Amino acid sequence: TGNPILFERQEVLDYNGKPYKKAEKIQYTDIAGHYAEKQITAIAQMGIGFGDKEYKPDLVMAQKDFLWLLSKTSNSYYSPLTVLSTDKKEIDNMYKSLLSMGIIKENEIAPDADINREDSVKFIIRALKLENVAVLSDIWNCPFQDADTFGAGNIGYITLAYGMGIVKGDSEMNFLPKQTLTRGQAAIVIYNFLSRK
Repeated sequence: TGNPILFERQEVLDYNGKPYKKAEKIQYTDIAGHYAEKQITAIAQMGIGFGDKEYKPDLVMAQKDFLWLLSKTSNSYYSPLTVLSTDKKEIDNMYKSLLSMGIIKENEIAPDADINREDSVKFIIRALKLENVAVLSDIWNCPFQDADTFGAGNIGYITLAYGMGIVKGDSEMNFLPKQTLTRGQAAIVIYNFLSRK
Protein backbone atom coordinates (compact mmCIF):
# COMPACT_ATOMS: atom_id res chain seq x y z
CA THR A 1 0.00 0.00 0.00
CA GLY A 2 2.93 2.37 0.53
CA ASN A 3 3.22 5.40 2.74
CA PRO A 4 0.69 8.24 2.45
CA ILE A 5 2.00 11.39 0.78
CA LEU A 6 1.84 14.41 3.03
CA PHE A 7 1.42 17.81 1.44
CA GLU A 8 2.71 20.88 3.16
CA ARG A 9 0.15 23.69 3.36
CA GLN A 10 1.14 26.46 0.94
CA GLU A 11 0.46 30.14 1.60
CA VAL A 12 -0.91 32.38 -1.11
CA LEU A 13 1.27 35.45 -1.49
CA ASP A 14 0.36 38.94 -2.67
CA TYR A 15 2.34 40.91 -5.26
CA ASN A 16 4.86 41.94 -2.57
CA GLY A 17 5.52 38.32 -1.61
CA LYS A 18 3.68 38.75 1.71
CA PRO A 19 0.93 36.38 2.88
CA TYR A 20 -2.31 37.27 1.08
CA LYS A 21 -5.17 38.25 3.34
CA LYS A 22 -8.73 38.04 2.08
CA ALA A 23 -10.34 41.46 1.85
CA GLU A 24 -12.43 42.16 4.91
CA LYS A 25 -15.79 43.82 4.61
CA ILE A 26 -15.39 47.52 5.16
CA GLN A 27 -17.71 49.54 7.37
CA TYR A 28 -17.73 53.32 7.36
CA THR A 29 -18.95 55.66 10.09
CA ASP A 30 -19.69 58.71 7.93
CA ILE A 31 -22.02 57.60 5.11
CA ALA A 32 -25.42 57.20 6.84
CA GLY A 33 -28.00 59.23 4.94
CA HIS A 34 -25.60 60.18 2.14
CA TYR A 35 -27.02 59.94 -1.40
CA ALA A 36 -24.28 57.41 -2.29
CA GLU A 37 -24.67 55.32 0.89
CA LYS A 38 -26.16 52.33 -0.97
CA GLN A 39 -23.38 52.23 -3.56
CA ILE A 40 -20.55 52.86 -1.07
CA THR A 41 -21.90 50.07 1.14
CA ALA A 42 -22.39 47.68 -1.79
CA ILE A 43 -18.84 47.99 -3.11
CA ALA A 44 -17.44 47.89 0.44
CA GLN A 45 -19.15 44.52 0.94
CA MET A 46 -17.04 43.28 -1.99
CA GLY A 47 -13.86 44.58 -0.35
CA ILE A 48 -13.67 47.60 -2.68
CA GLY A 49 -12.87 50.67 -0.66
CA PHE A 50 -10.35 52.14 1.71
CA GLY A 51 -9.01 50.88 5.01
CA ASP A 52 -10.17 53.98 6.86
CA LYS A 53 -13.24 54.08 9.11
CA GLU A 54 -14.38 57.17 7.21
CA TYR A 55 -15.12 57.14 3.49
CA LYS A 56 -15.30 60.96 3.25
CA PRO A 57 -17.94 60.85 0.49
CA ASP A 58 -17.93 64.58 -0.30
CA LEU A 59 -14.15 64.86 -0.66
CA VAL A 60 -12.91 65.35 -4.23
CA MET A 61 -11.26 62.14 -5.38
CA ALA A 62 -7.62 61.92 -6.46
CA GLN A 63 -6.68 59.94 -9.56
CA LYS A 64 -4.75 57.30 -7.57
CA ASP A 65 -7.73 56.67 -5.31
CA PHE A 66 -10.16 56.24 -8.21
CA LEU A 67 -7.76 53.89 -9.96
CA TRP A 68 -7.32 51.97 -6.71
CA LEU A 69 -11.10 51.37 -6.53
CA LEU A 70 -11.19 50.41 -10.21
CA SER A 71 -8.25 48.02 -9.82
CA LYS A 72 -10.00 46.32 -6.89
CA THR A 73 -12.90 45.36 -9.17
CA SER A 74 -10.69 42.81 -10.88
CA ASN A 75 -7.65 42.26 -8.66
CA SER A 76 -7.74 41.92 -4.89
CA TYR A 77 -4.02 41.29 -4.49
CA TYR A 78 -2.99 44.92 -4.09
CA SER A 79 -2.12 46.23 -0.65
CA PRO A 80 -4.70 48.91 0.14
CA LEU A 81 -4.03 52.56 -0.50
CA THR A 82 -5.70 55.18 1.64
CA VAL A 83 -6.43 58.76 0.72
CA LEU A 84 -3.40 59.72 2.85
CA SER A 85 -1.02 57.14 1.37
CA THR A 86 2.46 58.43 0.63
CA ASP A 87 4.05 55.05 -0.11
CA LYS A 88 5.60 55.83 -3.48
CA LYS A 89 6.56 52.20 -4.16
CA GLU A 90 2.99 51.03 -3.50
CA ILE A 91 1.55 53.68 -5.82
CA ASP A 92 4.18 53.05 -8.51
CA ASN A 93 3.43 49.32 -8.48
CA MET A 94 -0.27 49.98 -8.98
CA TYR A 95 0.43 52.32 -11.90
CA LYS A 96 2.83 49.81 -13.51
CA SER A 97 0.09 47.20 -13.43
CA LEU A 98 -2.49 49.62 -14.84
CA LEU A 99 -0.07 50.64 -17.60
CA SER A 100 0.49 47.01 -18.57
CA MET A 101 -3.29 46.46 -18.75
CA GLY A 102 -3.75 49.55 -20.93
CA ILE A 103 -6.03 51.28 -18.43
CA ILE A 104 -3.83 54.37 -18.21
CA LYS A 105 -1.22 55.87 -20.54
CA GLU A 106 2.17 57.13 -19.39
CA ASN A 107 1.31 60.77 -20.13
CA GLU A 108 -1.90 60.56 -18.07
CA ILE A 109 -0.27 59.56 -14.77
CA ALA A 110 -1.03 62.19 -12.13
CA PRO A 111 -1.61 60.35 -8.82
CA ASP A 112 -2.55 63.34 -6.68
CA ALA A 113 -4.52 65.28 -9.32
CA ASP A 114 -8.29 65.51 -8.96
CA ILE A 115 -10.08 63.13 -11.32
CA ASN A 116 -12.87 64.43 -13.52
CA ARG A 117 -15.87 62.64 -15.00
CA GLU A 118 -14.35 62.37 -18.47
CA ASP A 119 -11.13 60.71 -17.34
CA SER A 120 -12.91 58.31 -14.98
CA VAL A 121 -15.03 57.07 -17.89
CA LYS A 122 -11.97 56.68 -20.12
CA PHE A 123 -10.28 54.44 -17.52
CA ILE A 124 -13.43 52.35 -17.11
CA ILE A 125 -13.91 51.80 -20.85
CA ARG A 126 -10.28 50.72 -21.12
CA ALA A 127 -10.78 48.32 -18.20
CA LEU A 128 -13.64 46.82 -20.21
CA LYS A 129 -11.26 46.38 -23.18
CA LEU A 130 -13.46 48.58 -25.37
CA GLU A 131 -10.96 51.28 -26.30
CA ASN A 132 -10.69 50.02 -29.90
CA VAL A 133 -14.41 50.72 -30.31
CA ALA A 134 -14.38 53.96 -28.30
CA VAL A 135 -11.75 55.59 -30.52
CA LEU A 136 -13.70 55.05 -33.75
CA SER A 137 -14.74 58.41 -35.15
CA ASP A 138 -18.05 59.56 -36.63
CA ILE A 139 -20.13 56.57 -35.47
CA TRP A 140 -21.50 57.93 -32.20
CA ASN A 141 -25.01 59.23 -31.58
CA CYS A 142 -24.16 61.03 -28.37
CA PRO A 143 -27.18 61.94 -26.20
CA PHE A 144 -25.44 64.72 -24.27
CA GLN A 145 -26.10 68.38 -25.01
CA ASP A 146 -22.55 69.42 -24.10
CA ALA A 147 -20.70 66.95 -26.35
CA ASP A 148 -18.77 69.87 -27.86
CA THR A 149 -17.00 70.31 -24.50
CA PHE A 150 -15.63 66.76 -24.42
CA GLY A 151 -11.88 66.32 -24.79
CA ALA A 152 -10.65 65.38 -28.25
CA GLY A 153 -11.53 61.78 -29.06
CA ASN A 154 -13.56 61.18 -25.89
CA ILE A 155 -17.08 61.07 -27.35
CA GLY A 156 -16.92 57.29 -27.86
CA TYR A 157 -15.83 56.54 -24.29
CA ILE A 158 -18.59 58.68 -22.82
CA THR A 159 -21.32 57.44 -25.18
CA LEU A 160 -20.39 53.81 -24.49
CA ALA A 161 -20.43 54.40 -20.72
CA TYR A 162 -23.86 56.04 -21.01
CA GLY A 163 -25.20 53.18 -23.12
CA MET A 164 -24.07 50.65 -20.52
CA GLY A 165 -25.69 52.59 -17.67
CA ILE A 166 -22.39 53.51 -16.04
CA VAL A 167 -22.97 57.28 -16.20
CA LYS A 168 -25.92 59.62 -16.64
CA GLY A 169 -26.34 63.26 -17.48
CA ASP A 170 -27.86 66.04 -15.41
CA SER A 171 -31.53 67.08 -15.73
CA GLU A 172 -30.73 68.89 -18.99
CA MET A 173 -28.71 65.95 -20.36
CA ASN A 174 -25.32 67.57 -19.91
CA PHE A 175 -22.46 65.24 -19.04
CA LEU A 176 -20.21 67.93 -17.52
CA PRO A 177 -16.96 66.21 -18.53
CA LYS A 178 -14.58 68.48 -16.64
CA GLN A 179 -16.47 68.29 -13.34
CA THR A 180 -14.37 66.65 -10.64
CA LEU A 181 -15.67 63.50 -8.97
CA THR A 182 -16.28 63.31 -5.26
CA ARG A 183 -15.57 60.03 -3.53
CA GLY A 184 -19.33 59.43 -3.28
CA GLN A 185 -19.83 60.01 -7.00
CA ALA A 186 -16.89 57.72 -7.73
CA ALA A 187 -18.53 54.94 -5.69
CA ILE A 188 -21.67 55.32 -7.82
CA VAL A 189 -19.63 55.05 -11.04
CA ILE A 190 -17.79 51.95 -9.75
CA TYR A 191 -21.09 50.41 -8.59
CA ASN A 192 -22.68 51.07 -12.00
CA PHE A 193 -19.59 49.63 -13.70
CA LEU A 194 -20.06 46.41 -11.73
CA SER A 195 -23.84 46.38 -12.33
CA ARG A 196 -23.73 47.43 -15.99
CA LYS A 197 -26.31 46.29 -18.50
